[in-house]
Amino acid sequence: MVSVDDPAKNADFAKEHGGNFPILSDPEKKTAMAYGVINLAAPPNRQFAQRWNFFIGPDCRIIEIE
Repeated sequence: MVSVDDPAKNADFAKEHGGNFPILSDPEKKTAMAYGVINLAAPPNRQFAQRWNFFIGPDCRIIEIE
C-alpha cells in the first residue's frame, strides 16, 4: 500500500484498522506521480492519491490495474 501521508499518520491508520501489511509513505508524491494516480487538476495542497490496485508480477512488471 502507498499513501501520500507521512509515516506517523500511516502508522496510526494501520493501528486503528488492524493493518498487518506495510504502508509506503510518499509525502512528496513521487511514487504516486510515477503511477499516475494524482489528480493534477487539483491545487497542490489538495492533490491526493486516487485509489487503484496495481498487481505486479514476479518480474516486477504491472500485470493488471484495477
